[in-house]
Amino acid sequence: MEPTDRLSVAVGGYANSLGLDGRFDGSADVTGTRYDFSEGFSLDDRRQLALLAVEWNPWQRHQLHLVAFEDRRERTATIEHELDFRDVTFPLAAEVNGRFEVRAVDVGYTWWAHHGERTAFGVGLGVLDYRARLRLRGILRRGGEDEPLAEGVAVATDRLRAPVLSLSGRWVATDRLRFRADASALQIGWDGIDGEIHAFRLAAEYYPWERLGFSLGYNFTELRAESQRAELRGRLRLEFSGVQALARVRF
Repeated sequence: MEPTDRLSVAVGGYANSLGLDGRFDGSADVTGTRYDFSEGFSLDDRRQLALLAVEWNPWQRHQLHLVAFEDRRERTATIEHELDFRDVTFPLAAEVNGRFEVRAVDVGYTWWAHHGERTAFGVGLGVLDYRARLRLRGILRRGGEDEPLAEGVAVATDRLRAPVLSLSGRWVATDRLRFRADASALQIGWDGIDGEIHAFRLAAEYYPWERLGFSLGYNFTELRAESQRAELRGRLRLEFSGVQALARVRF
């Protein structure tokens, strides 16, 4: 076994725990309410998501990769205080339905500065692409009555592409066992967005067969950003974390 494969394709599950909090401002000088949406709407429970990962090393020291997953969550909760979201105000005790959707794609290049028989270390440059949408639909009812007194709907949607720098390492422990570690970070300061991204992945791979193996690892990604773009104004913290179990085919 070598530290890297010519080509590998992995599919499997991601036990993702979501963290989402921040504020979503409205037009003009309307400032949104700071709110923990993952806790308030119980969006932070772990969910099994499908995940795809592809790595291609056309030459020994050069690697291209792609990692993609999608998450959708929806919950209804009675809010405990007034919530300003975009240009809509949801009053105290309103019944609010929250729906969050995100598509995450990580594409990048790694140059293996060191590539030996059992170890490899490299630096990389990539792009994290997030497409996110948060919709709140609120209903206010008088106690004991089914007919709503008022309704309100507000939607925040945007797409963020951020370049990241990364460090990667691979270590072959035995002929069937290999370990991997990847970490990336970057300060964002362009296209009306200021913030930072931190991410790391740790995994162990076991190959009972020459071409087919299994990977068990842990992933953590955190994004903190403040946006002044016309499409979305406000401050956001988005976090993905959890265990990844994959079946990997290598060529």
